[in-house]
Amino acid sequence: MNPARAFQDIAARLPDTVALRADGNAWRFKELAWQAASLAAALRAGGIGRGDLVVTRFENPVAELAAFFALMHVGAVNCSIAHLGGAAIEVAPIAVLGDAETLPALQRALPDSRPVEYEAALRSEHPLADFTPVTPGEVSQLILTSGTTGRAKMVQLTYGAIAARTATRETYFKTVGAVLLLMGPMTAGGCQAVLSTLFSGHALDLSRQPQGLIDAIADPSTRHVIASPVQLSALLAVIGAGGTPHGHLRGILLMGGAAPPTLIAKARQAFACPITCMYGTSEAGACASVTLDSAEAARDAVLVPLSGVRIEVVDDADRPLPPGEVGHVRIAAPGMASGYFGDPALTRTHFRDGWFHPGDLGRLLGDGLVIAGRHDEMINIGGVKLDPAEIDRMIEERKLAQDAAAFRFDDGSGIERLMVASVTENDAAFARLREAIAAHVGGRLPVGHFRVNRIPRNEMGKPLRLHLAEALRRKISGQV
Repeated sequence: MNPARAFQDIAARLPDTVALRADGNAWRFKELAWQAASLAAALRAGGIGRGDLVVTRFENPVAELAAFFALMHVGAVNCSIAHLGGAAIEVAPIAVLGDAETLPALQRALPDSRPVEYEAALRSEHPLADFTPVTPGEVSQLILTSGTTGRAKMVQLTYGAIAARTATRETYFKTVGAVLLLMGPMTAGGCQAVLSTLFSGHALDLSRQPQGLIDAIADPSTRHVIASPVQLSALLAVIGAGGTPHGHLRGILLMGGAAPPTLIAKARQAFACPITCMYGTSEAGACASVTLDSAEAARDAVLVPLSGVRIEVVDDADRPLPPGEVGHVRIAAPGMASGYFGDPALTRTHFRDGWFHPGDLGRLLGDGLVIAGRHDEMINIGGVKLDPAEIDRMIEERKLAQDAAAFRFDDGSGIERLMVASVTENDAAFARLREAIAAHVGGRLPVGHFRVNRIPRNEMGKPLRLHLAEALRRKISGQV
């Protein structure tokens, strides 16, 4: 069944139930469904339909969700982008769709595409469009990956993959109340949360402002939080000052990176509910998880594969390694993507013989997986290998900076070094950070430091390390 039809059926059964909340505003199922159906009618009248690629970007959360279902309604392919800076978007869409705030920038970025303004489309009057019949193998969404290690890749999610991921999500994190979703709703994990929450008849909360977050956590109907570790840390900083009650929470789901034990300890103290850490990728979906009941458990956490998911650790020749040996992770999962849009060579590199190769390093331990870093982010200088994410975690655990990210850097002289960008309060804090990192690496490799106003991050909260390297190159060359 077309997911847009399934959503309209839910809305018909629960018209006056709140479907979406955001920073003090609320929209009922019938309101969101009317906007989705009206936009679908305008798109169909404008000749946009099955298989057509549409790039979207919104500031308005209800418009973003309405467009999500409207494009499914007509069978178009939705490529939602969170921002226009950073990694290039190498597509040629038939149309760009946005609200009054975002459409001008979309038009400048993709001038050969037809502009569709969301508000104007809702004001137009067209007959309701029939739901386009779709097959499991047809592409529904292009999900942009983080772009943290190169240009952003566009992951092709088919209707079959979306259905499998939505069903899987309800097995490991069942929705029994409103969900506060801190990651972008059109990320891979966000899409799962949108569909599983709304299809369960519960409210999705997309609050982003401090008071909205405090209100969302205080609302007794909020039972779940879905976030990256960075986003959860920011949430704790907001509600910590507000003294918000939160005993009604049933669970927290963390995706998009390893959670430091200190963060788990803070979250356990603040929320007193189970914390599930999820390992997955945009290409394979959710793959393995562990539910933690203490900070100590986070230090030696072993991720157990979800039902239907196979995980192996292999050597450079794709031969399975015995338990305990570190190698390349490969995954086979029910909700696997069909490849990368417009890039068959990259598809062949990462999707081989029924497996997806994410570029992660890991080792098998007992019945589960321990992640050991990323192959493409690993710093290797003079034979000394170091994972920049491990440096990030050390800085966070020891509270050495307000925010920081490590990355590999070559200034053009041929000398590579570990570079750390940090947001530090003053010169004394910056000096403490430098001393701690020097002690941590123990002279194993050259280290450089520079201060920034903020660490650029994607919608999952992952640091954009290449953006930092480029910013430093511009700074050195005097361009900034």
